[in-house]
Amino acid sequence: PWTRAAGAAVRLAALVTACYAICRWRIAKNGPCVTVYKTKGDPLLSAWDSAGTVRPGIYSESACMPNFLQVENPARFLRGPDAALVQGLTWSYLITVNLGLLLAPVTLRADYSHDTIPLLRSPADPRNAATLAALLALAAL
Repeated sequence: PWTRAAGAAVRLAALVTACYAICRWRIAKNGPCVTVYKTKGDPLLSAWDSAGTVRPGIYSESACMPNFLQVENPARFLRGPDAALVQGLTWSYLITVNLGLLLAPVTLRADYSHDTIPLLRSPADPRNAATLAALLALAAL
């Protein structure tokens, strides 16, 4: 006899499998991932691009990983001996910031790129206490 949890697990597995199959099909259909540059006056611009609803610039084809610029995700482009530490601290803190925005959206901004949230470059940074407190609160749930 099936239990409710087993049925839910089977449905979740079917959903994940279907999503994976659709993703693989789109990659096979579209070929390799190609970055497309669209500029004003390009004959391949769609009506949506011309109407200004999609900003002309760099677009990724379907089923490709997104192309982020350094100003959008500065931690991703760090190099050097302590890059992994800075990335880990920063990304952990970003989870805390987003959790705070989810619970109390007091200071919302239209753009969180570049240095809106500065990188955490040291374990002694006081913002790490907020990260630790958020992780402990999540663990307590």
